[in-house]
Formats: sequence, structure tokens, C-alpha cells
Amino acid sequence: MPIFWIIPILFIGVPVIEIGLLIEIGGRIGALYTIALIIFTALLGSWLLRQQGFSLLKKIQKDMSENKLPGRELVHGVMIIVAGVLLLTPGFATDAIGFLLFIPVVRDFLWTFGVSNFLQKRARFTASNGSKEFQRSFGTSNSSINTPDRKTEKPVIDLDEADYVDVSSLNKNAESPWNDKN
Repeated sequence: MPIFWIIPILFIGVPVIEIGLLIEIGGRIGALYTIALIIFTALLGSWLLRQQGFSLLKKIQKDMSENKLPGRELVHGVMIIVAGVLLLTPGFATDAIGFLLFIPVVRDFLWTFGVSNFLQKRARFTASNGSKEFQRSFGTSNSSINTPDRKTEKPVIDLDEADYVDVSSLNKNAESPWNDKN
């Protein structure tokens, strides 16, 4: 399924599911208890966000002070933020997903089988196609390299080209740490 279908599904599907659950649960336990339950989950979510967020922030700071890359922890941090937002959103389906994201085992599962695999595939794709994509995006080719530099109006020297340009005769009087005048 193309990625552009995900946003309309989320903006239409999630509210429809939430409204249906609110009507069903409200009909069984009453409107007042349903509203109280929604407020309770929002308060519990904000408390969990603060608790787990601060402990994860300490772990990230510790890893960085030991010169370790905290990739896993950063992704866990994003998942915790998403969990907090989902719990602050009124509804039971978003609350269920939010509570699941606060469980470290669930985050580890998503990291191992979802995010980590996606990032590795994306890195391999970028490494293999990066220069081709750059050339397609910005239209660079050997014919456009020798255009004048806009700031100095002097030619750009490409060392990969077959033509060699002697730069020793170019403006020796200019102040530069590379001149022999020092």
C-alpha cells in the first residue's frame, strides 16, 4: 500500500473507531463514567510520560557521556512521546495503543522488528543510490561543473577533468596563509 494512503485512513478511520467505541462504552457504563475514564487515562498518560521520559533522558545522557550512540534510546523516546500524545487524545483505541507503547518490551519489539529493519534498509538504499539520486535531483554532470563561481566569477577547477589548469599564476598578491610570502 502506498504511503500516501496512510494519512487519509488515519484521519478518517481513527475517529470513526473512537466514536464507535465511545458510544458503545458510554452506553454500557454511562456518559459520566466514560468521561471520567477518558480524563483518568489522560492524567495517567501524562504521569507515565514524565516518569519514563526522564529516566530515558538520563539513559541517553549517560550513553552520550560514554561516547555511545543512543540510537535505540532515541527511538524509544519518540515512541514514549507518541504514547503520551495518544493518551492525551480522547478515545479508547488511542489509549490502548498509547499504553502499549509505554511497555518497554513492546518498544523493544517495535525497535527490533520494525524501526531497526526500516532504518537498515533505508541506509542500504541511500548508500547504493545516493549519488545517483543527487545527480538526478540537482542535475549535476561533468558539463555543468566548469561554470563560473557566482561569488568570484572565476572558473571552478575540477580535478577529475582531463584539462589541467595551473593555479600558481592566479593572484599571488592576495592575502592567504597558503602564499609563500609569510
